Amino acid sequence: MARGETCHYPAGRKFLTLQVVRLLLTSLKIFLLVFFLRVIVQRFVPLPRYDGPELLPEASRPAELLPEADFWRLIEASRHHGLTSYNGQLSTLSEELAGLDTLTLRRFDRTLAHLLRQSYDARLWQAAYAVNGGCSDDCFEYFRGWLMTQGRDKFYWTLRHPRLLLLTGRSEFAQGYEGLEHVAAAQYWRKAGRRMPAAESAPYQLKGPMFDERAALLRYPELWLLVW
Repeated sequence: MARGETCHYPAGRKFLTLQVVRLLLTSLKIFLLVFFLRVIVQRFVPLPRYDGPELLPEASRPAELLPEADFWRLIEASRHHGLTSYNGQLSTLSEELAGLDTLTLRRFDRTLAHLLRQSYDARLWQAAYAVNGGCSDDCFEYFRGWLMTQGRDKFYWTLRHPRLLLLTGRSEFAQGYEGLEHVAAAQYWRKAGRRMPAAESAPYQLKGPMFDERAALLRYPELWLLVW
């Protein structure tokens, strides 16, 4: 090209460049909006109280299980002292359980197992798969345990509307969220000097059809944000 001549780009190429820039700016705005909404929901504005059906209705509760209100009261007590880390919350929960007798420890442990079994839901698993970029059966159990430690309202609202994980969830459940299911058993060992008797339980039955792994990422594309 001779000196002094101006380089002109085709109109179509210029239009495409503008569209890409606009798309990037829109994506950045959405990312920032989600980021600030997550901060607000997680630290300042709790979810509304859940008043829908529970997984352990009082009218049909077996005697060997705690009332749900008592179970969630212990979870909430641990939350107030362990918001900085999951392991810190489990330590606080262990201290709360240390004040219980062995019978109540068994009832707490069996209530936890009941809630884990009843929340074995395909829709929730599909969302956890999208959040974590993959989620094995063990990972999904750790995820449900983590979800319980977030309190009754967040547990039930997320079970009912899994997309709420965009505001309340986090990734890498499999790596750091194991342990809730062992807390009561450890305290029982300290008090009784023996293992907690195993409860008879039926195998988990998945609620809803098992999902296709690729479909999980397509159904919840917004939850991919948490992977990054």
